[in-house]
Amino acid sequence: GSMLTIGGTRLNVTLAAGATATISGTLTISSGRTYNTGGASSVTTVNGVLDNFGTVTSAAVDNLIFNAGSAYIHSGDGGTIPAATWNVSSLCSVTGMAGTVVGGLGQTFGNFKWDCTGQTKNQSLPSTGTIAIAGILELNSTGAGTDQLQLNQAALSVASFTQTGGNFEIASVAQALTVTGYVSISGGTLIMSSGTGIGTLNVAGNFSHTAGTITETSSGTGLI
Repeated sequence: GSMLTIGGTRLNVTLAAGATATISGTLTISSGRTYNTGGASSVTTVNGVLDNFGTVTSAAVDNLIFNAGSAYIHSGDGGTIPAATWNVSSLCSVTGMAGTVVGGLGQTFGNFKWDCTGQTKNQSLPSTGTIAIAGILELNSTGAGTDQLQLNQAALSVASFTQTGGNFEIASVAQALTVTGYVSISGGTLIMSSGTGIGTLNVAGNFSHTAGTITETSSGTGLI
């Protein structure tokens, strides 16, 4: 239950080479501040919550480890999600994206949540590289307008998919989202295709659609 905020106008944290840190409560990095765990053989282990409004730097996935039940919250606009090792039950939650796209999405995550109420620009998932999600993909908000979270690779497999709001686009060309568990859509808009290709949603478990819209635009089609 402990909390520590790195704030002010001068204070930043850099781990020395070989140094270790453990976060079992909540560590908040304020806007304009930095936390650097990128030194040679330096390791930060997160059992609690790392809430980032500023900049968190990790040179490699071995420098930052999110254990079971831990969470990283990307609370700032833009910036980059740090390279890390993510336990299958850990959570990466993006909440702060507004008008600047977020980098660092080309990683292997546990659970991944998008909830950006101030979003005013489309965001590719990922912008570069390849994203993998071992747990739940959850979409709650992409702002008040028509801006979207857009799948940007040929195929993505997740354990479950939940959408309570926002706009999620599966394809502009032929692309597929495979869900090995359940799909739950209770709000927002799921856009199967916005271009000329087929957007495919493969579902291995139960499918629940209680509210929201499933649609397609342009000359593309959707296949469930």
